[in-house]
Amino acid sequence: MTTAFLLPRIPAPFRSALLSLLAAAAIPAAQAAGVARAPSRISLPTPTAGSASLLIPGSGLSAPAGWSPASPGSSLVVPGAPGLIGPSAVPELFTAPELALPISAAVPSQLPTPQAQAGVVERVRGNVDRQLSAMRAVLEGSDARLLTEMSEDAHRLLDDIQARLEAGDIDPTLSIDAGPETRAPSSGERLVKVGIYPVTADPFHWGHLLIGLQAVGTLGLDKVVYVLAGDDPRKPNMTKSDLRHPMGRAVLAAFAPFFDYSSIALGTNLDGETNMFRVLALNLARRVHAFYLVGADHYKLTDKNGNPDTLPKISANMASPTLGFDPRRHSVSVAFIERDERGSEVPTELDVRFLPALPFDASSTKARAGDLSLMPHDAYRWVLDRGLGLYGIH
Repeated sequence: MTTAFLLPRIPAPFRSALLSLLAAAAIPAAQAAGVARAPSRISLPTPTAGSASLLIPGSGLSAPAGWSPASPGSSLVVPGAPGLIGPSAVPELFTAPELALPISAAVPSQLPTPQAQAGVVERVRGNVDRQLSAMRAVLEGSDARLLTEMSEDAHRLLDDIQARLEAGDIDPTLSIDAGPETRAPSSGERLVKVGIYPVTADPFHWGHLLIGLQAVGTLGLDKVVYVLAGDDPRKPNMTKSDLRHPMGRAVLAAFAPFFDYSSIALGTNLDGETNMFRVLALNLARRVHAFYLVGADHYKLTDKNGNPDTLPKISANMASPTLGFDPRRHSVSVAFIERDERGSEVPTELDVRFLPALPFDASSTKARAGDLSLMPHDAYRWVLDRGLGLYGIH
């Protein structure tokens, strides 16, 4: 006959709290012992004969001294323990209806081991080398020094990312819904640390990409999401989004899983500070720490026209009931990419970080003017193969 145990009559508040502790402790202990899941049941080992306490292996908890096994057929009721059941030889303890707390919250997921992530950084490193080598041939030896410098920077940043992976600081397999068409796998109760980087990408240049790698390694981000701008009637010379977006996706694919693409700005001319919250609105069920990446020329309260700049805009958006910020699930930081000497400190309640400046001047304006030295070869090839004639590429 199955033997189980009955908790003595103790005041209800204490009994309820103790039972919750026992349930939470039993879950990882049972899982560690190879116990399988089953609806609304949990099994615990029988205490040693004559024991005065109910021990839960691996939990560090036991019932107070003086508790003893009850007569056969009685049971220990553990409210809401997510269903677990062990081998038939282990006594089964029936539980009350399940807790609202999901098992993912009770038993935190573990980061994938470095072995499971093996090769991710090396694959990106190979893509970087491939593109720089191919572009060196296109440029016929000119700008060789700049290409070498960018290669060295990329390898150094990828080394930093590899160290983060090996330390278990980041998990690039975690994703968010970056656009209305995406359906990322659930991250459970895991916190996803994601950079939100708004760019025009007309075209992408190596500055954009190295800044993304730097953000992953320096800030410990799981991923950087590039929000490519939509069409803007105020900028008639900007390449149309139906070309920029697929070209941008081709560039970002070489840096997966560390980089992702967002379509959230398509059909709008909204600013990056607004689009970040539109992305968060797609992830109301996820725990997300968003890092807004922007140039340090925006590290001020007002822009040149006297309008609110990045920090006050983000503060206002966090307080807006019409945007997708949920302080129970979301948090926001701002990382400024330094370019020139930093000015005086700007008063703000936001968490502010700074990323060091790149060692070279990076601008899409140069590419649009025909200087292709900073253009990723995947973007160059995308334009060339389609005969678009953009950026002087024929």
